[in-house]
Amino acid sequence: MWRSNGTVAGTTRVLDLVFGAGSSNPEFLTALDNRLLFRATDAAGDVELWASDGTAAGTTRIKNINPSGSSIPQQLIRFGAHVYFAANDGSNGNELWRSDGSAAGTVLFANLLAGNGSSNPSGFRVFHNRLLFTATTGVGAEPWVSDGTLAGTQLLRDINPAGSSSAIFNGDVLGDQLFFRASDGAGNQLWRTDGTPAGTVLHSVINPGGNANASGSIAYNGQIVLCAYRADVGYELFRASTVGDRLYLRATTPRHGEELWVVQLTPAQLQLFQSGFE
Repeated sequence: MWRSNGTVAGTTRVLDLVFGAGSSNPEFLTALDNRLLFRATDAAGDVELWASDGTAAGTTRIKNINPSGSSIPQQLIRFGAHVYFAANDGSNGNELWRSDGSAAGTVLFANLLAGNGSSNPSGFRVFHNRLLFTATTGVGAEPWVSDGTLAGTQLLRDINPAGSSSAIFNGDVLGDQLFFRASDGAGNQLWRTDGTPAGTVLHSVINPGGNANASGSIAYNGQIVLCAYRADVGYELFRASTVGDRLYLRATTPRHGEELWVVQLTPAQLQLFQSGFE
C-alpha cells in the first residue's frame, strides 16, 4: 500500500502488507472520517477488511469476518457514518455488511436471503440520502433500497415478477431522477427512480419488442450522454437533456437523419419531436 502528496518525493510506501514479492492487492479504498477502509490479502491468503490512517502503525485489519476462510469484501461505499459492502462470513452467504471502522462496529447489516444462501448485493449507489443496490432474493435479482436502518431496507420494486430484472444502477442523475437499465421481461429498457418504490418506473421503451441495452451513460455539461439500441438505427450514441417534464435528445435515423427527439417523462415510447425533412 502506497500514498502520495502529488510529488515524487512525497510518494512513499505506507506498509508492505505481504512482505517480499507477494501482493496484498488493496482494493475498494473508501474514505471514512480520517481513515481509509479497503480490502486486502494477508500473507496467509485471507482477503478481509482493513483500515489505514496513512501510517504503518495505523494500518491494520479491522476484523476477521470469515474465520474459516476469506470474506472477500466487495464494492465498499460510504453511506452516512458507515461503509457498506458485500461480504461472506462463512455462515450467512455473501450478504450486506457495514462498518464504522472498528471491529465491534463491523457487522452483518442485512441477511437478505436467509440461511447460507447469498443475495450478492452489488451495484451500490447513494442517491437522495438512500443506498440503492441490486440483490438476489426469492423474487430474483431486483433493486433494493436502504435508509441505513434494517426496517428501512426493502425491495425497491419487483420490476420483473416472472424472473430477474437485473437492474443496474450505473446510470446518472438527471434532475431529481436516477436513470438505470432493467428488464421487466419484455426487454432491457431505460428506467428511472426517485429512490422510492412508487417513484421507480419504466421511463421509455427505446426499442419496442426487444432490448435497448442502454449503457455507458455519463453526465456531461448538463446533459446525459448514453448508448442505446433501436432496431431501426442500431446501437447509437444519444445526447439528452431535460426541459420541464420532458427529455430531449439528438439521434440519427435512416428516415429523418439527425434530428431532435423528445421523451415525455412517462412510460411512453420515444416520439419524433420535429423533422425539417418531413
